[in-house]
Amino acid sequence: MAVAPAPRPVRFEAFPNVSPGEIAGLLERLDADGGSADMFDLSVEIGKEFGKLLAVVKAAELLDFVDTPKHMVTLTATGRDYLAASVNDRKKMLNRQLRQLYLIERVIELLERQENKSMDEDLLLEELAVWLPSQRPATMFKTIVRWGRYAELFGYSADERRLYLDIESTSGPV
Repeated sequence: MAVAPAPRPVRFEAFPNVSPGEIAGLLERLDADGGSADMFDLSVEIGKEFGKLLAVVKAAELLDFVDTPKHMVTLTATGRDYLAASVNDRKKMLNRQLRQLYLIERVIELLERQENKSMDEDLLLEELAVWLPSQRPATMFKTIVRWGRYAELFGYSADERRLYLDIESTSGPV
């Protein structure tokens, strides 16, 4: 009798400090190259420092836009769908994909438990320091805000230093 594998432990994964535009650029380049490329060659061809390229690839992989067998980076069906989508549809796709990340899921849960679905920046910075002790909380916070705002998951008031759920995001992705 076969034994079912144990479920993978849920863990926090830092979302790399990259922009939506960098990921779109990677996907467009892969599409132009037939759907896959060697990461070492790609780094040289586009003139991007290898570590920075790895961060972009990691973010794209977390969003299920690419797979990374060995030293290759390959577009997934989701990545191709993202490329074919309009700007608004890309935001909706990112909203769905981000919600699948444990880190974003926990931030949403924290916000949903707060009065007015918002929280002070310092509270989230404290949580990030606990969840991801090897990361810089301020950098992670900025990355979460940038991606969350782009995907219309979160809003942020710099004057009040408050992160909040977008009203539509409380009902789930579109």
